[in-house]
Amino acid sequence: MPESFGDPAAEARACLSAAALFDYSFLVRLRAAAPGAAEALSRACGRDLSAMAVGAIRYALATDADGYLRSDLTIWRTGPGSFEVMSGRGEDAGDCARLPGLGGSCADLSDDTAVLAVQGPASLSLLRLACDDPAFAAPARFRFADASILGAPCRVARLGFTGLEGVEIVCPAEAAQSLWDGLAERGGRPAGFQAADRLRLAAGLALFSKEFAPPVSAADAGLARFRPAGGKSQDRRPARVRRVSAVARVEAVADPSPDRLAALAYRRGDPFPPEPGTIVVTSANVAPAGNTVLAMGYLAAGAPDAAYPDCHGTSWTVGA
Repeated sequence: MPESFGDPAAEARACLSAAALFDYSFLVRLRAAAPGAAEALSRACGRDLSAMAVGAIRYALATDADGYLRSDLTIWRTGPGSFEVMSGRGEDAGDCARLPGLGGSCADLSDDTAVLAVQGPASLSLLRLACDDPAFAAPARFRFADASILGAPCRVARLGFTGLEGVEIVCPAEAAQSLWDGLAERGGRPAGFQAADRLRLAAGLALFSKEFAPPVSAADAGLARFRPAGGKSQDRRPARVRRVSAVARVEAVADPSPDRLAALAYRRGDPFPPEPGTIVVTSANVAPAGNTVLAMGYLAAGAPDAAYPDCHGTSWTVGA
């Protein structure tokens, strides 16, 4: 995914008002098909996947050996004994293949497929224009269905990484460019990472490579309901920090460029958890409206919503 297509602010506005088109083909896509696949994935993700219906999708969390969050996944049930796993962390392909109970049945589909996403209030209308079957209806939230779109066999999922209405479309890699062009012609404005990042921060959604960078458990990140039975020591401990959203006026950040905002964020080796009276910022970006900088980060557990400085001296208003 490029950083932008020239104007990340306009790309974010297009997503808020109509529809934006994103390329998520960097995602790892795996297939696990074995008699013990449900049990193996349930054990790895710390939540019971055995009752999933075919066509359902579940959000899940992966941890390291100490129980700290490593990545988040979506688990797609494609058959009675078969699942697909989608992740933004490349190493999850090898980790999945080594899971006890899969018996070497984990196949990496990443190079053969592309993942495009249409997000925004007009996204479902755009999908109807592009779908070859006029009777096809978008699946319910956290479900998927197969459809032919602009002549390509596709799998359509209803997830929504921006917090807005939208669909994700998995297609053969060789069909990706023509599908991208056709969706853009029908009203999907091409958008990049900066627009996606601004939108997900406005929606209060964590990005695994940012919010999971410090050593945090599911409870610390406010995601314990997605990992209720992980079995790791960190999974069972009360939250020692809490994930929060915060804002600062653009003027308070001397240079709100992507590089400057990235420099505010936690890096491995920085002190963690945060000292009382401070915030550890994990990600920051300009708000879609443009007059503030949105951030996500961590406070000490129980700290009240208030103004807190980060280690660079920038003051953030938490809970706004």
